[in-house]
Amino acid sequence: MTVSRVVAPLAQVELKLAPTLVPSQRFQLITINLLRPGNLFIPNLSTRSIPLPARIEPAALEQLELPEELDWTQGIVLYGAAPTWLYAHLVDRCQAAPWVACYAMTLGAAVVVKSSVNWLQVGDTIPFPTRKTPGLAIVVGGPPNSGKSVFSNALRWSLARQASQFQVYLHRANWDGEGNWSYETVDRGLVEVLVERGKYKIHQLPNADQLLTDYFSYHAQAVKAIRQIADLVIVDVGGMPQATKMPVIEACTHYIVISSKSEEIQKWHDLFAPHLQPLVVIHSKLEDCYDQRTETRFLEIEAGRWQEGETYEVPQSIIEVINKLLTDLT
Repeated sequence: MTVSRVVAPLAQVELKLAPTLVPSQRFQLITINLLRPGNLFIPNLSTRSIPLPARIEPAALEQLELPEELDWTQGIVLYGAAPTWLYAHLVDRCQAAPWVACYAMTLGAAVVVKSSVNWLQVGDTIPFPTRKTPGLAIVVGGPPNSGKSVFSNALRWSLARQASQFQVYLHRANWDGEGNWSYETVDRGLVEVLVERGKYKIHQLPNADQLLTDYFSYHAQAVKAIRQIADLVIVDVGGMPQATKMPVIEACTHYIVISSKSEEIQKWHDLFAPHLQPLVVIHSKLEDCYDQRTETRFLEIEAGRWQEGETYEVPQSIIEVINKLLTDLT
């Protein structure tokens, strides 16, 4: 397979073009890679010792060029983690193609967003090549205010830096209004406003039981779809050890518990252990600390602090455990 590469002069975006064959359907795959370190919301990047996730600034659009080898007689699929406005720009730039689709990780397929052919309509999905062996899925559980979501985000960042040969995806299977963006933003006031607006309190609705069943069934299918593409999916499943979450749990392979209350840990073992392999138990602390307890069949540590907007790393011992799993998988 030949790959052509175009890098914008501002060195912010890299586009890779690779022809891809799917049963009965041929299309071109444009992979989007963001090259510069940092985050749009975090200022003074040069003063930070910890490299942050990839970013892109709108000014990059002026210099961004599509690969010269692009065949305008074939459909195009856009793939990669990038801002919505970058995707919108690329879809507009690809109007000459017979159809354009954007890959949706949680669906395991590309969704058609533009089409000028009769046999393919907007909203149709295009099947995507999958792995021979599904990737790993680590569900993260623990009671509220233990740093679970902060830890999940920091784990994603740490693996991106120290295990970059693997594709890692963080999937949040809860309705608290938070996302990866909320842990990458220094304006905590803005985060609180947006999170509150984004909350969808399913459990308070009249038909909550059926909605919760449908909700976690959907996220279970999403986890399975992501495992067909990524080497590892980290799953944030919320702060209550509820049986309604079982479809998501059963879609995973391993688990991590992080808890600020020792007496709550066993509840999460009881929920996870019949189905999954334990990896790490973290006794979450408010202060900066690290202490490894006697290791049995899983790693058990005291660690902290898990602070929104400040914590970007997890202890090295956790990275070593997960890196070994990923290496063995390959």
